[in-house]
Amino acid sequence: MFREGGSLKLPPRTALVSATAKAQVPRKHLDSNQDQRLMAYTGEPTSTSAQKLGSALFFALTSFSIIFVNKALLASPAHGFLGFPSFFAVAACQYVFTGGLLLALKLRGRVDIPELSSNVLRCLWPLALVGSLNVLCGLGGTQKISLPMFTVLRRFSIPMTMGLEWLLLGVAASRSVQFSVFLMVFGAVLAGLADMSFDPVGYLFIFGNNIFTALNGVIMKRTLTSSNISKMAVLYYNSLFGAVFMTTLLFCRPRELQAIKNFPSLKDPTFLIVFFLAAGTGSLLNYATFLCTHHNSALTTTVVGCLKNLATTYFSMFFLPDYVFSWSNFWGVTVSVAGSVIYSYIELVKQEKNARSKASDSSVSGISSENRGSKKVSQDEKSDCKLAESPVMAFKSMDFRIENTCHSKDKAS
Repeated sequence: MFREGGSLKLPPRTALVSATAKAQVPRKHLDSNQDQRLMAYTGEPTSTSAQKLGSALFFALTSFSIIFVNKALLASPAHGFLGFPSFFAVAACQYVFTGGLLLALKLRGRVDIPELSSNVLRCLWPLALVGSLNVLCGLGGTQKISLPMFTVLRRFSIPMTMGLEWLLLGVAASRSVQFSVFLMVFGAVLAGLADMSFDPVGYLFIFGNNIFTALNGVIMKRTLTSSNISKMAVLYYNSLFGAVFMTTLLFCRPRELQAIKNFPSLKDPTFLIVFFLAAGTGSLLNYATFLCTHHNSALTTTVVGCLKNLATTYFSMFFLPDYVFSWSNFWGVTVSVAGSVIYSYIELVKQEKNARSKASDSSVSGISSENRGSKKVSQDEKSDCKLAESPVMAFKSMDFRIENTCHSKDKAS
C-alpha cells in the first residue's frame, strides 16, 4: 500500500484518464464514424476493400450465372439450348449436392446440425414440402418461359408474400411499398398481355413458383422464430427431404426416365459440365450470399441482387433467342423493373434507418455507462487525493473505524 517515505500509493491513472476521455468524445464525432465505433465495441476486424469488392462481385456473378445455367440446360433445343427433358432430375441432383456438402461439413465439425427426431420432423416437414414444390415450379418455369418474362412474372411473389404476412403474421406494408408493388404488378400484367410467346403451362409454373415462394418465406420465418433449429439444420433437412421427394416423383414418371436414357447429349462433355454447374450453383449461391453479407452488409447484397435482376432482364431480352420482342411487352417489362428498383430503394432506406438507430442506441448506452464510470472514478480520485494529502488523517480515520468496530463488538458481547 505504501511507497518509501510514507506516502500513500495511488491506483494507476491510465485507465481512469482513458475512461474519462472516452466519455468526453463528442456525439457528432461518433455518428460520423460508425464503423470505427462498432469495431471498438465488438472488437471484430473490418474487411478490406478487396474482400468487400470481391465478395460482391462473386455474389453477382453466381446469382447471374445460375439463371442462365438452368436455362441453358432445360430450355428447348429449338432455340439453341441443350433441352434436358427432366427438371425433376435436376432438382433431385441439386438437393443431393447441397445435402452431401452439408453432411461433409457436419462430419468435420464445421456446422452444428441436430440429429433427426420427431420434434425436428414435425417442425420442418411443412417447410420442406413447400420448398420442394417451389424449386420444382421454378425449374419448370425456367424451362418454359423466356428469362425477361420469367423475371417479371416472379415479382408477383412480393404482393403474395405481403398478403400472407398480413394474414398470418399481422405485418402490414407501408404506402410507399404498396405503390412500388403496384408498379411491379401493373408492368407485369402489361408485359404478359403483350407476350408473343405465351405458354400457359409455363405461366402456371411461374404462378405456382410465386405462391410457394411466398409460403416458403412466411413458414421459414415462423419456423426459425418458434423453434431452436438453426438455418443450417433447416437447409440440411430440407435437402434430404427434397432429394427423397424429387427422386420418388421421378421414378413415378417412367416416360421421363426413358426420355433421360434416350437423351442424345447424355455423354457429351458440354452437357455434363452444364449439368454439374446446375447441380452445384445452388449451394454456391448460398455461400456467395453469406460471404457478401459478411464482408459488406445486407444492404449491399440487396443492391447487388437488384442490379443482377436488371442485367438478367435486358441481357436476355437482347441476346437470347427465345424472347419475342414487342414494344408493349418491352414497356411493360420496363415499368415492372422500375417498380422493383423503387421497392429495393425503399427497403434499403428502411434497413439503413434501422441499422443507424441500433448503432445510435448502442453508442448512447455505451456513453452513458462510461459517464457513470467516469463520475465514479472522479469521486474515487478525489477521496484518494484527500488521503494522499494527509496520511495522518488517513491513519486517524482508519483507527477511528477500527475503534468503533471493536466497541460495537464489545457491546454485542
